[in-house]
Amino acid sequence: SSARRRTLTPPPISSPTAEGGGLPEGQIRLLIDRFATRENILSHLQQVADLAGPEDVILLYFSGHGIPGALVPVDYQKTAASSLAYRDIFKVMGSSAAQRRLLLIDACHSGSVQDLQVPDPSKSGEIKLPASSGWTVSLASSKAEEVSFEIGGFQQGQLSYYLRQALTGQADQAAHKGNQDGWVDLDELFQYTIYNTKKSSFGKQNPQIIGSYDKQFRMARVR
Repeated sequence: SSARRRTLTPPPISSPTAEGGGLPEGQIRLLIDRFATRENILSHLQQVADLAGPEDVILLYFSGHGIPGALVPVDYQKTAASSLAYRDIFKVMGSSAAQRRLLLIDACHSGSVQDLQVPDPSKSGEIKLPASSGWTVSLASSKAEEVSFEIGGFQQGQLSYYLRQALTGQADQAAHKGNQDGWVDLDELFQYTIYNTKKSSFGKQNPQIIGSYDKQFRMARVR
């Protein structure tokens, strides 16, 4: 006999933290290991999308495996239906009232997100985010044809490693072309992360910025 598979759904993070920006209860969702199923990721992303208003930002950070056109959840069965297609992610994000959408993707072939984020007008049925005064941008850890490397001994991808360094204030330093205003803005975050990821991989991994964004949008305060 076959038993119906129970969906593992952890509660949202309920305690505001400095690391999370001191956001109100329920606005941060953390899915790791066995909780990072396709259904869970899309379900929690939809909940966040529904909560967000026009002045809010939806941020999706994913670190894991990727294939062309999709991310790989923990329950991936090597079929298209079990992957987490970028098409599905943008469909959920496009349903939100939020005017600003940010994806940080640390996965192989993540540059293939461009195929849906910047639709080809010659193809029908492409997912298009609603026209608005806002912006949508993805930072992909590699080109569509590239793999993404890990930092030896740190058990994390190179992009994730340098993202963390950037957010803790290094991206705002003059040595890294920061403006030293006490804030890590989005462009400083991107440029610091891209430069160091390329350098660390000896040019074998080339992160991509896909979409439009506000370069001065503040991501973190330097302590």
